Order: sequence, then C-alpha cells, then structure tokens
Amino acid sequence: MAAVLNYRGYVGSINHSEADAVHHGEIQGIQDLVLYEADEAEGLQAAFEEAVEHYLEGCGIAGEGPNPPSGEELDARRGGARRRVRDYAKSGA
Repeated sequence: MAAVLNYRGYVGSINHSEADAVHHGEIQGIQDLVLYEADEAEGLQAAFEEAVEHYLEGCGIAGEGPNPPSGEELDARRGGARRRVRDYAKSGA
C-alpha cells in the first residue's frame, strides 16, 4: 500500500490502530477535519474517496467552498464547516 492516498487532488494519511483493529486517516492539507476508516487496509482507499465526496457535498450544502486540495487557500471558517461536514458524513447521506 502507498504511503498516502490520493483522490481528486486530495491527499489522505494512512494509519492503523492495533487497539481498535481499524485502519484510519484524515484528509491532509485542508483546514477542515475530515476522517475516514476501514476494517481492512484494502478498504481504506474507498473510505477515503467517500470521505472526499462527503466533504465536497457537505461544503456545497453548507454554502461554503471546500478548501482546495493544495491547501494553499486558508480561511477562518474552521469550526462551523468542520462540524457540518462531520455531521453530514455521519448521517450517511
């Protein structure tokens, strides 16, 4: 498996928790906190791609533009957008 995940220009980290027996990561280079996880390493890419899609959809629903994949454009909307995206992703919509 690669050292990082890539999808639509976004980069995701790869981590493993022995205690929880789960593979997980977060989208890198953006101010919003977007997490993903999978039981098996093979499922982590799909979980990452789904997280990116939920992030982009959530930003659209919130009426806010997503952070660009490069992370070049930073702004002060961290808290509210982060909560809305997290809640949207948890809803399974």
